[in-house]
Amino acid sequence: MNQLEFIKKQRNRKLEQEYWDFVIGEKPLFDYLRLSDMDLITPFGWGSKDLEHQLLKEFCLESLPTLDSERIMFYVCPECGDIGCGTITGRISENTKGQIEWNNFGYENNHEGIIEIYDNLFFCFEKAEYLQIFQNLKVKL
Repeated sequence: MNQLEFIKKQRNRKLEQEYWDFVIGEKPLFDYLRLSDMDLITPFGWGSKDLEHQLLKEFCLESLPTLDSERIMFYVCPECGDIGCGTITGRISENTKGQIEWNNFGYENNHEGIIEIYDNLFFCFEKAEYLQIFQNLKVKL
């Protein structure tokens, strides 16, 4: 079982941004995905409150994904959060044991669809703890 938390991070590029990043087992999800050459951040803590709240519902399986690909945005453009600039997406589901699973990560945009799949990553979380972590994040936003 994986452990999830959020940590506050700072983007130090053209436009400085503070945001909440996913950390799984003391390592940022960004590192698992090997995204160091990409300028992407999570959509939490800096952008549109409407987008944040919609994504919180999607991450907690309270709402279906809004993307045409039926995937959920994990990392987005740090200036606009739009899928057109490119985003890292993935699938979130509840398994038969009542655990939350993240898998099938990929890079996509709304012009070309899913361009690259990171199919070697899979994370599984205890549901009650997972939902509490997202509830705690919601309070901070």
